[in-house]
Amino acid sequence: MMRAFLERLVFPWLRYTDFSCTAPKKAALAWIYTMNAPESMMPDIRAHLAILENATSRALGDPKPSFVEAYSTVQVKDYSRYAMDGLRPDDHLAWHDAHWEHDLAKARDAGSAMAGKIAGGLA
Repeated sequence: MMRAFLERLVFPWLRYTDFSCTAPKKAALAWIYTMNAPESMMPDIRAHLAILENATSRALGDPKPSFVEAYSTVQVKDYSRYAMDGLRPDDHLAWHDAHWEHDLAKARDAGSAMAGKIAGGLA
Protein backbone atom coordinates (compact mmCIF):
# COMPACT_ATOMS: atom_id res chain seq x y z
CA MET A 1 0.00 0.00 0.00
CA MET A 2 2.83 2.39 0.79
CA ARG A 3 4.42 1.75 -2.59
CA ALA A 4 1.13 2.52 -4.34
CA PHE A 5 0.76 5.70 -2.29
CA LEU A 6 4.27 6.90 -3.10
CA GLU A 7 3.87 6.12 -6.79
CA ARG A 8 0.63 8.10 -6.94
CA LEU A 9 2.32 10.92 -5.04
CA VAL A 10 5.36 11.33 -7.25
CA PHE A 11 4.63 10.14 -10.75
CA PRO A 12 2.34 13.06 -11.70
CA TRP A 13 5.35 15.35 -11.17
CA LEU A 14 7.79 13.40 -13.31
CA ARG A 15 8.31 14.66 -16.83
CA TYR A 16 8.55 11.47 -18.86
CA THR A 17 10.76 12.94 -21.57
CA ASP A 18 13.76 13.50 -19.29
CA PHE A 19 12.43 12.39 -15.86
CA SER A 20 12.94 15.85 -14.41
CA CYS A 21 10.81 17.28 -11.63
CA THR A 22 7.74 19.40 -12.28
CA ALA A 23 6.59 19.58 -8.65
CA PRO A 24 5.52 23.08 -7.59
CA LYS A 25 7.86 22.93 -4.59
CA LYS A 26 10.90 20.84 -3.72
CA ALA A 27 10.90 18.70 -0.59
CA ALA A 28 13.66 17.52 1.70
CA LEU A 29 13.51 13.73 2.02
CA ALA A 30 14.57 11.13 4.53
CA TRP A 31 13.96 7.41 4.11
CA ILE A 32 13.54 5.66 7.44
CA TYR A 33 13.44 1.89 7.31
CA THR A 34 12.72 -0.08 10.45
CA MET A 35 12.59 -3.76 9.77
CA ASN A 36 12.59 -7.16 11.36
CA ALA A 37 15.15 -8.27 8.81
CA PRO A 38 18.81 -8.57 9.78
CA GLU A 39 21.39 -6.28 8.19
CA SER A 40 22.61 -9.14 6.00
CA MET A 41 19.33 -9.03 4.02
CA MET A 42 19.58 -5.33 3.17
CA PRO A 43 21.32 -5.74 -0.21
CA ASP A 44 18.33 -7.73 -1.48
CA ILE A 45 15.85 -5.34 0.09
CA ARG A 46 17.73 -2.30 -1.22
CA ALA A 47 17.36 -3.54 -4.81
CA HIS A 48 13.58 -3.41 -4.44
CA LEU A 49 13.58 0.03 -2.82
CA ALA A 50 16.04 1.77 -5.12
CA ILE A 51 13.61 2.35 -8.01
CA LEU A 52 11.02 4.06 -5.84
CA GLU A 53 13.66 6.02 -3.91
CA ASN A 54 15.12 7.31 -7.18
CA ALA A 55 11.73 8.28 -8.59
CA THR A 56 10.72 10.04 -5.38
CA SER A 57 14.00 11.94 -5.20
CA ARG A 58 13.65 13.08 -8.80
CA ALA A 59 9.99 14.04 -8.47
CA LEU A 60 10.36 15.94 -5.22
CA GLY A 61 13.70 17.50 -6.07
CA ASP A 62 15.98 16.12 -3.37
CA PRO A 63 18.94 14.43 -5.09
CA LYS A 64 20.58 13.35 -1.82
CA PRO A 65 17.99 12.20 0.70
CA SER A 66 18.98 10.96 4.13
CA PHE A 67 18.72 7.26 4.93
CA VAL A 68 18.15 5.54 8.25
CA GLU A 69 18.12 1.76 8.39
CA ALA A 70 17.29 0.03 11.66
CA TYR A 71 17.59 -3.75 11.50
CA SER A 72 16.21 -6.57 13.63
CA THR A 73 13.78 -4.25 15.34
CA VAL A 74 12.04 -5.22 18.56
CA GLN A 75 8.29 -5.58 18.15
CA VAL A 76 7.17 -6.12 21.75
CA LYS A 77 8.62 -5.63 25.21
CA ASP A 78 8.06 -9.20 26.36
CA TYR A 79 8.36 -11.85 23.64
CA SER A 80 7.42 -14.60 26.10
CA ARG A 81 3.81 -13.38 26.01
CA TYR A 82 3.49 -14.03 22.28
CA ALA A 83 4.02 -16.89 19.83
CA MET A 84 6.96 -15.26 18.06
CA ASP A 85 9.76 -17.77 18.51
CA GLY A 86 10.39 -17.89 14.76
CA LEU A 87 11.67 -14.31 14.93
CA ARG A 88 14.51 -15.33 17.25
CA PRO A 89 13.64 -12.79 19.96
CA ASP A 90 16.99 -13.16 21.70
CA ASP A 91 18.76 -12.07 18.51
CA HIS A 92 16.48 -9.04 18.14
CA LEU A 93 16.94 -8.02 21.77
CA ALA A 94 20.72 -8.42 21.57
CA TRP A 95 20.86 -6.39 18.35
CA HIS A 96 18.67 -3.72 19.92
CA ASP A 97 20.90 -3.45 22.97
CA ALA A 98 24.01 -3.16 20.80
CA HIS A 99 22.64 -0.75 18.17
CA TRP A 100 19.80 1.34 19.64
CA GLU A 101 21.88 4.42 20.47
CA HIS A 102 23.52 4.35 17.04
CA ASP A 103 20.11 4.03 15.33
CA LEU A 104 18.82 7.01 17.31
CA ALA A 105 21.88 9.04 16.31
CA LYS A 106 21.27 8.17 12.63
CA ALA A 107 17.66 9.34 12.97
CA ARG A 108 18.75 12.62 14.60
CA ASP A 109 21.33 13.16 11.85
CA ALA A 110 18.69 12.56 9.17
CA GLY A 111 16.36 15.06 10.83
CA SER A 112 19.17 17.60 11.06
CA ALA A 113 20.01 17.10 7.39
CA MET A 114 16.39 17.67 6.41
CA ALA A 115 16.18 20.79 8.57
CA GLY A 116 19.38 22.10 7.00
CA LYS A 117 18.00 21.56 3.51
CA ILE A 118 14.78 23.33 4.42
CA ALA A 119 16.67 26.24 5.97
CA GLY A 120 18.85 26.39 2.87
CA GLY A 121 15.85 26.76 0.63
CA LEU A 122 15.42 23.25 -0.81
CA ALA A 123 11.84 22.90 0.39
